[in-house]
Amino acid sequence: MTAPDIVSRRRSYYQMTDYHKNSRLVSMTKRRKELSVRDHGIERSNIEKQVCYDLASMAAKVNSNDRDQQLGGTVLIRKRLMLGRQQTAKVIQLGLVPRIVEFLSREDSAELQVEAVGCLSIIASGIVYKWTKVVLESRAVPVLVKLLLSPKDKVQEQAVHALGNIAGDCAESRDHVSANGALTPLLRLLLEKDAKDPILRAVSWALSNLCGGYPFPPFEQTKAALPVIVDLIKTKGKDKDVLTDLCWSLFYISEATAEGHKAVLAANVSQRLLELLSPRLPAEVANAALCCVCKIYLTNDATYQTEDFINLDLLSKLANLLPVKNMKEQVCHTITTSIITSRNKHAVIEDVIEAQLLQKLIKEVIDAPFRVKRVAGQAVANAILCSSPEQIRRFVDKDCLKAMDIILELSDLGSVQLALQGINKILKAGLEEHVEVSSSYAASFAEAPALEKIRYLSSLHVGEVSDTAQQIVDMYM
Repeated sequence: MTAPDIVSRRRSYYQMTDYHKNSRLVSMTKRRKELSVRDHGIERSNIEKQVCYDLASMAAKVNSNDRDQQLGGTVLIRKRLMLGRQQTAKVIQLGLVPRIVEFLSREDSAELQVEAVGCLSIIASGIVYKWTKVVLESRAVPVLVKLLLSPKDKVQEQAVHALGNIAGDCAESRDHVSANGALTPLLRLLLEKDAKDPILRAVSWALSNLCGGYPFPPFEQTKAALPVIVDLIKTKGKDKDVLTDLCWSLFYISEATAEGHKAVLAANVSQRLLELLSPRLPAEVANAALCCVCKIYLTNDATYQTEDFINLDLLSKLANLLPVKNMKEQVCHTITTSIITSRNKHAVIEDVIEAQLLQKLIKEVIDAPFRVKRVAGQAVANAILCSSPEQIRRFVDKDCLKAMDIILELSDLGSVQLALQGINKILKAGLEEHVEVSSSYAASFAEAPALEKIRYLSSLHVGEVSDTAQQIVDMYM
């Protein structure tokens, strides 16, 4: 493999994985904000009506020695925390967090424990790290880990949410939760709980936060989770949220270190992940599974196994997923990456043709909105650039010229340059075969609107785009 191939391959790989991870980050942040409110069954619009005391009165109740006053004050504090960042800052300024942490150990009142954990979970679900740090400095995490063993399901569930929010805040918080032994009881809950139990969702989400974050945790920190994750993906994989979070945990472990990647590869979970690449499943599940499969087989190191990726019949799976509304961009990125990373590109292009992906990609270029049109056009252009002359002849018969013509109109210079390179490759292939073919290809362009667009691009003086356009005009037009 040449140096340019390696560079383009890595760039495509990172573009694909960054797209997946960014979409994951957005959904994860939203879940962190919603969980604590949703789990208490309270509508935000009704919270203000229920909080009729000022903060000083609430603080007095929390600091009293009367259990009923403590419970009532903690309930009011939790509701006040739900009103937003300003109220959270005021609660923290009153110094109530250490007192609330004390309530975590009140085994005589599971209700008070639940309310106290809810308060800490909301504080840690914000975007201000110093608030989560207050929770850490109040030594809440060791007690929350103990509550994972509580006989009360509601206490367990709220403790899971709180630890998940803390772990999802940043790498420092995540490592603090791991260092206090949260992983073992979380894995035990995963294995013990029924697949329909709502706590399974909370635990799988918390586990994904323990496995993720940047910098990634060392493999030794997450190693014990791998066999449990694989087993659950295979056996308890029916719930959308559980499946999604387990697949992301698997991705993070594989992404973190070479050792983790080898362990995931050896776990023999690929077949199950392939089953999750189904248009009948929610897009969140298919997206996470696709990212896992791509990480396993389209890695950015020297041990990549694109041929194994193709042999798994992935391309037919991608062909089925491409029409799914929320999967189009991911699928196009994956197709591009699978083409670029292959050591036998002509064989991969043949598989692309046989899976009827080319026709579907061209349809997306013609009909889809800009974001999808752009990545679909890049996939078609890369297919052209990696094809043999015989394959190009078949491409020309499948409206590739029309697709490239449309890409020339986009405002994305990178896509326009790829389209021009694809056009140049087609014309060059015709020239190398024989005059009739060359004339036929050139005539196709001469009759198409693309000719005027190429002439216009050649006059723009925008670097490589203008140079490539001028080369096409000089050589073939």
